[in-house]
Amino acid sequence: MEKTLTFKNYLLQFVYSLVLFLIVCWSAACGLYAASWTESIAFFMLAFFIISRNQEQCTKCIVYSICALALGRVALEIPVRAFDWSGSFYSIIFVITSIMGIILGAISGKIRKPYIFIISFIIFILVNDGLIYLWDMYMIK
Repeated sequence: MEKTLTFKNYLLQFVYSLVLFLIVCWSAACGLYAASWTESIAFFMLAFFIISRNQEQCTKCIVYSICALALGRVALEIPVRAFDWSGSFYSIIFVITSIMGIILGAISGKIRKPYIFIISFIIFILVNDGLIYLWDMYMIK
């Protein structure tokens, strides 16, 4: 039987994500690559543990969990980005890599096969090195 979660569970996931963002946001001071790797791995682990803890969740519940985690990640950034979009555009890549980490963590937590972890690791390398390099080159010009 599939397990459904209550609003309280989703709110708790939102708070976990918000607290994790407050813990790892300092990594942006260490550079583009360090922040990207730190945030994407941290949110991967959070999503993995939340989804794997509730292994019998329905697919709709997993999507809701991903949305709650993603909203917790961007909740504090929305006012900054709304009022200073051009000034904060350079750091939007951190949001992209964090949400990528949340999605990959949810997929890995649900399926839990070794090849999924390998594919997730390959995607992490491509995004956190390749895409970040291209982003940095584009933003410098």
